[in-house]
Amino acid sequence: MITQKWGNHDLRKYQIVRYYADLTLDINRCLYLKRYNRNISLYNSHYFTRRQAFGAMWKHGVLSLKNLMAALNDLRNGLVIRLNNTIYTIVNCEHVKPGKGGAFARTKIKRVSDGAVLDRTFRSNENVETVRLMDHQMQYMYRDGEALWFMDNETFEQHTLPVELIGDDLKFLKEGETVTVKMEGVIPLAVELPNFVELQIVETDPGLRGDTVSGGSKRATLETGGVVNVPLFVQNETRIKVDTRTGKYVERI
Repeated sequence: MITQKWGNHDLRKYQIVRYYADLTLDINRCLYLKRYNRNISLYNSHYFTRRQAFGAMWKHGVLSLKNLMAALNDLRNGLVIRLNNTIYTIVNCEHVKPGKGGAFARTKIKRVSDGAVLDRTFRSNENVETVRLMDHQMQYMYRDGEALWFMDNETFEQHTLPVELIGDDLKFLKEGETVTVKMEGVIPLAVELPNFVELQIVETDPGLRGDTVSGGSKRATLETGGVVNVPLFVQNETRIKVDTRTGKYVERI
C-alpha cells in the first residue's frame, strides 16, 4: 500500500514494479521469469500473490531504480532508452561541452521496432528513461495466418509473433532460420534477421552463361517469395547470399 511516508523514489519504484507484476500476472498468472535468472527456482512454475511478485522482482534486481533513469553523462553508444513511449538504441553519442552554456549530447538513435535512425540532442537538464532489453535466439518454424511460430533455442518454448513485427524482412525469412527477438520482459519488440541469408532462386529469366562482366541484372524470385536483382549469369535454382539490411544480392553459393 502506498502511504504518505513514501518519497518520490519509493512511489516510482512501486509504480514500476506494479506495472511489470500486472503484466506478467495476466499471462496465466504465472511469473515465468527464468529469462532473468535461471538460478531462482522460485520463478519457474509458482503462482505469486501480487505482494510476492513485487518483492521477488525487486529483490533479485529484475527492476532497479538506478537503472531506470540516465543523466546526460550516462548516455553512451548501445544504451537503450524510451522516448515518448517508443524504444530506441543510441548508435552514436557525442558529448559536447561548449565554452558558454550548458553541456549537451548530440546523438543518433535507432528505433528498435523498424530500424529508423533519427538525430536527437539531449540537454544537461534532461533525464532519460533506460530500458532493459534481452535478446533471445529463436528458430522460425512456420506461419499460421497472421501469426509466425518460433521456438526458443535455449528453452525450446514455442512463441507466436505477429507478422507486422517482422515487416518487410519476412520476404527473406525461411523455415529453420535463427533470428534474434528483442524483448522487454515478456513483450517482443523487434525481430532481427541475420545480416546475410542463403536462399534459393525459384524463378528467373534464362541467364547468359559465362556473362560475368557485362554488369546487367535481372529480377529473381526467391524461395521465401522475396524478389531481388541478380546478375544475368545467375541461373534458376541457384543458391545465393542476400544482405537482409539492403535486400541486395551478394554472391552465388
